[in-house]
Amino acid sequence: MTNNKKSRIWRKLIAFLAISMVIGAGVFAFRETAEAERVVKVRSMPFTHYLYATVEVRPQHVYEIGIFRDAGQVVKVYKEIGDWVEKNEAVLELASDSILIDKEIGDLQLGVYQARYEMPSIYESDLQKLVEDYELLKVRAEEGYTSSEELRLSKIEIEKMENKIAEERFSLENWIRAWEVRANGDAGRVASAVLKSSVSGTVLAVNKKLGEYLDIGDTAFEVYENGVIEVIAKVAEEDYDTVFEGQSAVVELNAYPGKEFVGKVVKVYPTGDEINQQIDVEIRLEQLPDDIIPGLTGIARLVVEDMGPVLTIPSTAVFRDEVMVVRNGRVELRKVGIRHKGLIYAVIEGLKEGDVLLREFDTDFRLNRRIREKW
Repeated sequence: MTNNKKSRIWRKLIAFLAISMVIGAGVFAFRETAEAERVVKVRSMPFTHYLYATVEVRPQHVYEIGIFRDAGQVVKVYKEIGDWVEKNEAVLELASDSILIDKEIGDLQLGVYQARYEMPSIYESDLQKLVEDYELLKVRAEEGYTSSEELRLSKIEIEKMENKIAEERFSLENWIRAWEVRANGDAGRVASAVLKSSVSGTVLAVNKKLGEYLDIGDTAFEVYENGVIEVIAKVAEEDYDTVFEGQSAVVELNAYPGKEFVGKVVKVYPTGDEINQQIDVEIRLEQLPDDIIPGLTGIARLVVEDMGPVLTIPSTAVFRDEVMVVRNGRVELRKVGIRHKGLIYAVIEGLKEGDVLLREFDTDFRLNRRIREKW
């Protein structure tokens, strides 16, 4: 009797242990398959489709200043990048020693011809003698000692000498004019050795340093007019059909964190960067910061379409045209129709408001396993 009782106790104990092991295994299996997964709920909200593009601030007009004659070495630099320069203010100066020598020679030569012009002609004395001889012949002709032919020939000699003197004067006048033109040119060459800005603005670039050689046709420096800038968005060629003049835009510049600048597209360029397959889109901002300068960069949001309330999901929840929907604690795949893409997707079919999705689409996820939702 005692042995039977002990046997029953052992059987009950073994059964209890077996049941405990089964329950424990079940709990362990449930815990293994019911891992927490981050989820998101499909919701309806106003949706605006934005096209994102990088932007850069560029000067609308850049004035390039260089030389077209008398190349030379830079001997003085008056302005640096970022400096303000007034119109006709000097920025660079070139060596002008050889130009000054040419000018001195030209001035001396001009003085020589001007002095000769002020002096009597070298033929003046010869003309005076011919005139005196003619007057004497006239007296002798009246007395009958000289023929009228001799008198006529004497008159001709006077006219020849007068013409010679006139030619001499004309030649001197021509030489004087020629050397005056050269003198003015030399003065201009001396002045052009000092390179000045053609506009008031900010120095954008100084392309030659002290001691470097500036050749004919080289750009010495660049100046832009302050405030006359343009904001250019770089849009992918594949998005060309989504941009248009008058399109609303919001620009965020890295130099002004937290600030948004509202504007509109004023020009869509038909060509752009062939290497990066981008086109240029000019945006005109309603209000520019007073201290804005070329070279700033940022991001532009171009409004492609304002759709009003639509179902939205994060882009991370989508892979191709599928999402992972959570139903009754398990995960299943579902195809969806998407209207616009960006950081947030607009859904037009396949989901309803309140559906729960995995926030991150996981291509390695085992479907139909149980999960615990983590918000």
